[in-house]
Amino acid sequence: LLTGLMLRSGNDAAVAVAEHVAGSEAAFVKEMNAVARRLGLDATNFINASGLTDSSEHHASPRDLAVLAHAAMTHERFADIAGTSRASIAGHGTLESRNLLLNTYDGATGVKTGYTALAGQCLVASASRDGRELYAVVLDSSDTFADAAALLDLGYDAFTVVSTAGAVAEIYRTAWGTIDLQAADTPARTVPADAKVRTRTVLVPTPPPQTKTGTVLGRTDLVVDGRVRASSPLRAMGP
Repeated sequence: LLTGLMLRSGNDAAVAVAEHVAGSEAAFVKEMNAVARRLGLDATNFINASGLTDSSEHHASPRDLAVLAHAAMTHERFADIAGTSRASIAGHGTLESRNLLLNTYDGATGVKTGYTALAGQCLVASASRDGRELYAVVLDSSDTFADAAALLDLGYDAFTVVSTAGAVAEIYRTAWGTIDLQAADTPARTVPADAKVRTRTVLVPTPPPQTKTGTVLGRTDLVVDGRVRASSPLRAMGP
């Protein structure tokens, strides 16, 4: 059912899954809207399980669909189906995914096509390259696959990920000895590829003589185009 739902937009499968999981489609829709609220999808409201409706009460924004897709793709079974271009189903033969990017875009991993007369041609697309996972959403498009591919290309070509990894001071030398330091984390940010990026370590000028494990002795900053985009405290690893 899930394979037919995802690969061929099986509206009958959507209703069957909803009834099996929640007892009725109406009860399942309540769960859908509850999940939407938990995810902060403020522009989203569902009135049925399949999305097959021309009612203006059933709606979502591009941002909401990207957040929802990202949350769904964290589930391994969902991600496997969303990334499958062809599947054989007993009694139904071979199903081909409507998401043509799975066979044409380098690194494509999902997610879902969609169409109604009111919404037009829609696509939520995802791809993974060199450890970077990107999502693109197009609604009411005249060429969903080309538009989504262009957005993904923009994400990979015009932006990069930077972090403070490898730029953290490891030792604080004092008059009475040395203290090993450890960053609480190594924050990363997505920035324009041509951004001026630097890291800096700021230490407290005089650490207390009785420094305890975990004492904050400074911070490491990620500075992008002259503005601090992320910071992480530096803590003493021992007394």
